[in-house]
Amino acid sequence: MTWAGTIVAGVSVASSLIGGAAGKKAAKAAAKLKREETAEALRRGRRRNKRTLGRAVAASYASNIQMSGSNRAYIQDLDLEMQREQSWLARAGAQSAAALAAGGSAAMVQGVAQATSTAANWWGSSGTDVKAKLGY
Repeated sequence: MTWAGTIVAGVSVASSLIGGAAGKKAAKAAAKLKREETAEALRRGRRRNKRTLGRAVAASYASNIQMSGSNRAYIQDLDLEMQREQSWLARAGAQSAAALAAGGSAAMVQGVAQATSTAANWWGSSGTDVKAKLGY
């Protein structure tokens, strides 16, 4: 193989490694963004839920009915359901961010594997004589 072939193989190896690293970096950024989006959605949800519960309690008191029995049970059930929704959103956001981050690790592994394959193909293409490989 000529020097040109060696250079092409080297560029291919470097390109594979850089591509894998870039994929990992992009996935890491996407995972961070997903965590931030989830945190913001949770914050907004808590505020919305607080307002909704406040209106429900106010409506119950405004009806001149004692806050007991079915009204109290309704408010408690509403609060419990809102807490479940917040919990689910937090878990789903964390799982999504983890999946994005794992995809970045897979991209890096793929880049390394491709670089290794390219180097092995170059090395095995015309025997194992180092001097011949390097053009001597």
